[in-house]
Amino acid sequence: MKGSEFITMQLQDIETRKDKAVLSQVVEAMRALISPLDDVPHDKTAEDCYNKMREHASENRNGSSYCFGPDETKAFIAKYLGLKPAADAKSGVVSLEDFL
Repeated sequence: MKGSEFITMQLQDIETRKDKAVLSQVVEAMRALISPLDDVPHDKTAEDCYNKMREHASENRNGSSYCFGPDETKAFIAKYLGLKPAADAKSGVVSLEDFL
């Protein structure tokens, strides 16, 4: 499904959830990574992504805490959705240095 449809569907799915505030943050992070025309697998959801993030944090905690930084969050969500990590993506800007 296209990225724009995916985001709309995720927002509709979380509307009645108790944990709507947390899931809406996951959807917003996804929105920042997905272009409207990206193909997103049908079996991916904000809830599943959040659960996998919690699982990762639990397995990698230091003492009783774990924190996802902004870059790690982007990389985790991009990997979950099967998108290229932000560091690998081209910005669309062409530099003359690219031709030299």
